[in-house]
Amino acid sequence: MTVVAWGAGQYFMNVKNHQGFQIQRLVDGDPMKWGTIRLGYTVEDPGKVFMEVDPAQTIVLIFAPGAEADIRNTLLAYGPFPSIPMSGLPAANRSPAQDPTPPPSDALHKLLPLNTPTFVLVDPSDFCNFKCTFCPTGDEALVASRNRKNGFLSLELFRKVLDDLKAFSSKVPILSLHKDGEPYLNRNLEAMIAEAKAAKVADWVCTTTNGSFLTPERIHDTIAAGLDLMTVSIKHAHNEGYADITGTRVTYRQILESVRLVHEEKLRLHSSMQVVVRITDTGLSESERAAFASDFKPWVNQIDIGCIFGWGNSGSRDFMLGLDPKFGIDGRSPVHKGRRVCCQPFRMVCVNPDGRVSACCGDWSKALIVGDVNRERLIDIWQGEALRNIRRIHLLGLKDSLNACVGCQFMEGLPDSLDLDAHASELIEKFS
Repeated sequence: MTVVAWGAGQYFMNVKNHQGFQIQRLVDGDPMKWGTIRLGYTVEDPGKVFMEVDPAQTIVLIFAPGAEADIRNTLLAYGPFPSIPMSGLPAANRSPAQDPTPPPSDALHKLLPLNTPTFVLVDPSDFCNFKCTFCPTGDEALVASRNRKNGFLSLELFRKVLDDLKAFSSKVPILSLHKDGEPYLNRNLEAMIAEAKAAKVADWVCTTTNGSFLTPERIHDTIAAGLDLMTVSIKHAHNEGYADITGTRVTYRQILESVRLVHEEKLRLHSSMQVVVRITDTGLSESERAAFASDFKPWVNQIDIGCIFGWGNSGSRDFMLGLDPKFGIDGRSPVHKGRRVCCQPFRMVCVNPDGRVSACCGDWSKALIVGDVNRERLIDIWQGEALRNIRRIHLLGLKDSLNACVGCQFMEGLPDSLDLDAHASELIEKFS
């Protein structure tokens, strides 16, 4: 019998240590956790694991209090896997003051400085056909006021980035072909996916799309190119909401049909590509959330409902639409208001279409530039003084001196394992 644990959060860490379950594999629905280590287990993608194991010889233990029903619904897409919710189990009996729970074994502060970034984002296009009310890229006047020039990444420059990635000591865990714009506006996207896979510079090659360009031809070419993970960003749960949020004539039903076609083409090509749909909660009702999950459940590997957040360098514009979410972008991690140190410059680099490199995925205004791959190697930028200075500024608690970081709330909702505040004094010596 194979025992699979679903849920790689702190609850699993506490309960597993105390209860001593005999578990063979650990999975989690959050792609950002895949490849990380929890108590000696490598966190895996549930879609791949459940294609490898036999439902008749497998039992799933769910270590995710409050999310058991959603996980059980997701399990049905993989097969008739029996599952047992593990909520309510006692953790180790300890006094936090006397014996504080140690941080997860992969807590970021213990791994810094990283020889290889965890994420490399390469943006094929910073144009977007949507004008989403919660995204600065959709605000043409704001973009113009920050002197941001949109463009497309050339295939030649992308090949140079792939060559640069070979200089790192190990593969990049995640290479994401997306940052600010809609990647399918670049007609070379599928060629970039294929060349990235052939170069073997990343464990996962991913993209995020609004789904409006997922024609049968482009769906086929994307899957045939070998993409590992496609995230489709859903903007609302009905046609009227789509018009209000995106400012376009693209409809919810159109995107739903495109995702269904992706599923059918995956089956036809026997592809293991994972498909995630993620909706941003812009004030959705419970019935709208339920409808979204029900509509997409037959066609995807994972369904996420994320929370809205405030963007940096956006002036008086309220991209939170008057909302005050209690959780971060993943919809699960509690917001920690007042967090001083952002982890993003310590774990990622982002190549914009013009070749300039941002220190963070949230640098929509291109105000946090640390290099240019037209003239420099990516590894030299990663190890360079410009990026090191931004890390030091954050560790010193001076992030608001950086225009790109002023008003940004993204980092406040990141998981506790990425929190660097309590370790800033010890880290400053490593980045001096």
